Amino acid sequence: VIRSLGFRGYGTWEALMAVSVITAIPQNVIGGTLLWKMSFAFGLGDKMEIARLVRLGVAVSIGLFTLLFPVVWPLRRPLVRLLNISGQFQSAAEWILPCLIAMILLGGINETLGSVIRGCQRTGMATVIQTIASIFNSLSVIGTLFLGAGLWSLLIGYSIAFLLDRKSV
Repeated sequence: VIRSLGFRGYGTWEALMAVSVITAIPQNVIGGTLLWKMSFAFGLGDKMEIARLVRLGVAVSIGLFTLLFPVVWPLRRPLVRLLNISGQFQSAAEWILPCLIAMILLGGINETLGSVIRGCQRTGMATVIQTIASIFNSLSVIGTLFLGAGLWSLLIGYSIAFLLDRKSV
């Protein structure tokens, strides 16, 4: 990343990732709570409760996206300035940042599905899915950086991981 983007580009990359991680905090809380409740329902053999919790997790994720994304989009430019992103990366960052945040918010759906998998005692499957998504994320980031996609490589890799990891990003 540093070789392709330089130190300023790498700093921009990390700043965008930091905002993404902060955005993921509610999703992690939702996923953990759903895992706990689904494990309990699985132990009782209550498939109806598991299905209800899936609907609830998906609804909360879509609700968070619906509430927060319309706020994030108009604030993307001030947020990029707040992060002190250098001029050569500002234009790309103004598009990449809201897209990353949107995927994180919608990633709650993946977290919900992951809670079902882990809650129903299939943790190994969840780990395999996550590992495959991480491998494809890394390969696509490296490949697109090599091909000159620059900062957009972050979004490309993240999008591929999001699409492949139906459990969690």
